[in-house]
Amino acid sequence: MSKVTPNFKKDLLTGQAGELAIKALWPELELLHGKGADARLPNGELVELKTDTYDHAKTDNFFIEYMGNVDTGKFGGPWKAQKDGCQWFVYYFSNPGIAYVFSTEEMLAEMNAYLLKHNPKPIEIRNSRWTTLGWKVPRSLLSPVRVLKNEAK
Repeated sequence: MSKVTPNFKKDLLTGQAGELAIKALWPELELLHGKGADARLPNGELVELKTDTYDHAKTDNFFIEYMGNVDTGKFGGPWKAQKDGCQWFVYYFSNPGIAYVFSTEEMLAEMNAYLLKHNPKPIEIRNSRWTTLGWKVPRSLLSPVRVLKNEAK
């Protein structure tokens, strides 16, 4: 497995900035600041938000997290979203400011099909206290229901 070492404080700040940026793209969202869902829509549907800082133009992939903490078995990514009752999973690239909105249920069906067909190599991301596990998945293989972008002015 390939390994990457993150900076937790930096990642937390990045996630918080990403939440604000996604809210600017999707103003109907009410940000929730606790464990579980990250946001809620006016109709009560819950939303999980994921932010990545790597350059959207330099990769054709998403990094789809499966385990947020391998040692404790805590799910991450769309699996966590499903567990938390989120109907929507948003994957945001801060560079250049583009968000892919997925139906959590549909994304999981596509992910499960992709994993069965391709058996991709998992990637470990080690933190000082836990290890995250996920896969690089070609963006072309997942079907967002909506794409939100910062419009050039």
